[in-house]
Amino acid sequence: VKTRRKRALITNLSGPLALPLIGSVQKFLLLTPRNFLVKSRNYLNKFGTLSRCWVFDRLFILTADYEFVTQLLHSTDHLNTGYNNLLQPVYGVGLLRRDADEWQKRRQLITHALRPQILTDFVEVFAAQAQLLVERLREESDGKSSFNIQPYVQRA
Repeated sequence: VKTRRKRALITNLSGPLALPLIGSVQKFLLLTPRNFLVKSRNYLNKFGTLSRCWVFDRLFILTADYEFVTQLLHSTDHLNTGYNNLLQPVYGVGLLRRDADEWQKRRQLITHALRPQILTDFVEVFAAQAQLLVERLREESDGKSSFNIQPYVQRA
């Protein structure tokens, strides 16, 4: 019943073909960190900045629309999800992954600090730190075997 309701609500959203039982999971089988940005750009070009994607019985609404994301992050209704708990061991608990009440308080405190004019001053710092992360990951990587990037991502 929930799936029927979701399908009825999203009839106007474009997205990839969803097969019975597995949804659009086939779209993610060949997704790698190397091709993620290219595939994301192609997906946006094909389906638009607001689209839907089924992975098994889970509906994901994908967006690259600034106004939509702004409205979503200003609302506390959609912040408490089970996905926060799922991702916590990997990414830790950061500003964007707080419970709704904590998020609202902290967002109000840092709204001024995250304005575009102020953030532009930090682009060089961000670039330097990103380069440092890449260098550390490159040192760890031999190009043949995998390794745990969790400690590096949590420090970043």
